Amino acid sequence: DNNSAFGSKASWATYPKASISWVASEEPRVRTRLPAFVDDLRLRIAYGGSGQQPGVNTALRTLSPVAGPGGTTVLTNSTFGNPDLKPERVLGVEMGFEAGLWKDRVGVDFTFYSDVSHDAILSKPVAPSSGFGASNQFINAGQINKHGIELALKGQVINRRDYGWDMQFNLAAHTSKIIKLSGAPGDTSIDLGTAPPLGHRVGHSPFDFYTYDVVSATYDPVTKTAINPVCADAKGGTMPCFVPGTTNVQAPKVNFGHSLPTTEGSWASTFRYDRFRLYVMADFQAGFNKLDNNLRINCQLNSACIYSVWPAQHDPAVVAVVQNSGTLRDFFIKPASYTKWREVSLSYDAHESVARRLGAQSLAVTVSGRNLAMITRYTGIDPENSLGGQAGSIGLDQSEFPQLASFMISVRLSY
Repeated sequence: DNNSAFGSKASWATYPKASISWVASEEPRVRTRLPAFVDDLRLRIAYGGSGQQPGVNTALRTLSPVAGPGGTTVLTNSTFGNPDLKPERVLGVEMGFEAGLWKDRVGVDFTFYSDVSHDAILSKPVAPSSGFGASNQFINAGQINKHGIELALKGQVINRRDYGWDMQFNLAAHTSKIIKLSGAPGDTSIDLGTAPPLGHRVGHSPFDFYTYDVVSATYDPVTKTAINPVCADAKGGTMPCFVPGTTNVQAPKVNFGHSLPTTEGSWASTFRYDRFRLYVMADFQAGFNKLDNNLRINCQLNSACIYSVWPAQHDPAVVAVVQNSGTLRDFFIKPASYTKWREVSLSYDAHESVARRLGAQSLAVTVSGRNLAMITRYTGIDPENSLGGQAGSIGLDQSEFPQLASFMISVRLSY
């Protein structure tokens, strides 16, 4: 592969692949040893490479037009670019099995995978001295190891002529760790900014949260402010957050969890009775946090949240963060795991005689609803929100409406 999104100095990339599978249940020597409830069993293993191309124009150095003197248009620095930017190359092993049980009323599909990403595409801030200090540069950053499982279960719980019940459950979980960044001595971390405060650290997952951990402060009832904030020192102890007499932070940033889910799945169920079908589906994501920037703006910039208005009634450590100008923001990073009742629908297949009266062969009426309920510890608007939409900034909930509940009635005629 040689994509136009690669840097001008990048060369061709190759992605080898090989796979093999074995239907063990068709092997007589295996068949006699399988339990009677196992109808089909297929084992599989694969090794291969894949790649992720850089985003469009991320390798290019670009300029942007702005208004200049006398109404003229001038060009100013925009993106720094990287002529050496290569595709992210993943080599991995995948193994698993598929099984049909109890006369294929239950199906199991299990996969374990282990991937190693070389030249992972990560972003890092650009030095202001370059003239492109307002932008980030995409780089190929060493190695990331990723391991995970995927499980799919489906079953016919009840299967009768006039009624039935089918279920399906899907689960995916993974862990990832940055093994090295550029490989240069001392290159163990990259900070991506403060909104949200994401970064890359060797030994941790990509795009984790890193910020200062405020553990205590002293509340002054006279000035109604929290003073002398104390932060974790990343060694099991504490230290003053700021250099005495200044607003310069001296405490180290610590890990505040993942910005991307580590576990996700769904459960779906279909109930059938006579001409009625009831479908219910729920999904979940877990193992990640979110920066509630709506709350941060309301507190730190507008001084209009309950922690600002009634500081004496709250933990001084929280008040110290709320009254800070924005350097401290650990309080606004919230657990974002959730389970959503994503969809429910009730369908009715009308009798053929009813459809014929409308000149059709079949008639179905469906009443459905989406995004009906949610269970979560997240205190912001919606843990699925991201600034800029689903393709926007990860880990940041700001200025986005939640997914609205919706209801629909549909009529389907077949001719």
